[in-house]
Amino acid sequence: MNFQDSKEQAIFRSRVQRWLKENAGDFLVTPEMPEKQAHDLGRAWQARKATEGYTGFTLPQAFGGRGGNMLDQMIFQAEEGTYALPLFNSFVESWGVALPVIGAFGTPEQYADLGPATLRGDVVWCQLFSEPSGGSDAAAIRTRAVRDGDEWVINGQKVWTSDAHLSDWGILLARTNPEIAKHKGLTMFLLDMRSPGVEVRPIRKINGDSEFNEVFLTDVRIADRWRVGEVDGGWKVCHATFNEENSAFSGAPSVIRDVFEPLRRLSASVKDGDGRPMLENALVRATIADYYVTCSSVKYTRYRQYTSMAKGGRLGFEGAISKLVLARLMQKIGAFGMDMVGLAGLLDDEAASAELAEFQQAFLVGPGLRIGGGTDEILLNNIAERVLGLPAGPRADKDVAFKDLPSSASSRT
Repeated sequence: MNFQDSKEQAIFRSRVQRWLKENAGDFLVTPEMPEKQAHDLGRAWQARKATEGYTGFTLPQAFGGRGGNMLDQMIFQAEEGTYALPLFNSFVESWGVALPVIGAFGTPEQYADLGPATLRGDVVWCQLFSEPSGGSDAAAIRTRAVRDGDEWVINGQKVWTSDAHLSDWGILLARTNPEIAKHKGLTMFLLDMRSPGVEVRPIRKINGDSEFNEVFLTDVRIADRWRVGEVDGGWKVCHATFNEENSAFSGAPSVIRDVFEPLRRLSASVKDGDGRPMLENALVRATIADYYVTCSSVKYTRYRQYTSMAKGGRLGFEGAISKLVLARLMQKIGAFGMDMVGLAGLLDDEAASAELAEFQQAFLVGPGLRIGGGTDEILLNNIAERVLGLPAGPRADKDVAFKDLPSSASSRT
C-alpha cells in the first residue's frame, strides 16, 4: 500500500489538525484529575466532536455518522492521540463497538433511541461479557435470560467490566438455552445500567485504579425490544463485537505518546555509572529502537487493514495482532524504564519522580491489558486459525449441550 496521504486525505488531515489545535486545549486532562471529572470532560469532548461531525466515521449518515471510511477514522484518531484528551475506553466502546453492532444486528428503533445520544456522549456504553467462572472462554456464559412474556428476566454475574460504574447502557451476553451447545444458546441484549437489580462493584487493581467492575444481575427485566439479533444467535453478534472492538482501539499512537516518548526522554536524562546519558549506551539505544520498530509495525499493519476496508474488504484480525503486541510492549517498556533508574524504580513516590511513575503505571497496567479484550492465548489461537490458516485445536465440548458440561453442573439447579 501507499503510506502517503492522497490529496483528499492530506486536506482532511490538515483540517483535523487545525480543528484540534483550536478546540483540544479546553479538554486536556492531567494524571491527578479525578476520574469522574475526567469522564465528564470526555462526554463534553465527545459532544464537541459530534457537533463538528468527527464521530461515527464509518456509520451511514442516516445513522448520524459521517458516511466515510476507516481511513478517515484512522487519520482523526492518529491526530487526536497526540493530545492528552479524555479518551476513555468507554467512549470508543460506545461509538466504535456498540453502535456498529446495533447497526448491523439491531433494529432501526434501537438505533433511533440510542444512536444519536451515543454519538453526542450523552449515552456511554460498557460490555458485559466476561464472567468469574468463564476464564478466557467467552462462550462459557452462565448468566441466564429466561423469557417472561415480552420481557426477559436476567440473573447472573459479570466481571472485569471496564467503566461499568460510569456507563449508562451495556451490551449484555446471556444464556437463553442450556439444552444446546454452548456457542449456540446465547443471546445478546442491550441493558439500561440503571435498571432495578443491577449492582456495580468496582475492583481495585494493583496500581490503585478502579475502572474494572463486578456487575451483579438479580431478576433484572429487559424488554424483548432490546434484544439484538436472533434468540440463541448471540455468538454471531458476540464475534462481530470482538472484531469491532479490536478494530476500534488503535493503540499505537497513544503508546508512542504515553510510554515510548517518555522512555526516550528518560534515557537522555538518566546517567550511567560513568556519568554519560543512558541513551549513549549501545544496548539501551538498540532496545529503544526495537520498541519503536514494534510500535511502527503495529501502525503499518493497521494501515494495511484500513486500506483493505476502504477498498471494500472485510474487517479482519489485524486488530487482534495490534492488541496482542501493544499490551506486551507496554509492559516491557514499563519494566525497562524502571530498570534504567536502578533501585529507585521500586519506589512508589510520584512526588519524587512523576516521569518514573508513568513507567510504573505501564508495568502494572500491562497484565490487565493482556487479559482484557481477549487474553494473549485466545488471540494467538485466533491469529493462528483465522489469519495463518493453521488447523484448529481439538474442542471436546463443541457439540455437547451446555447443561452437560462438567463446568456447568452448578447451573442445572
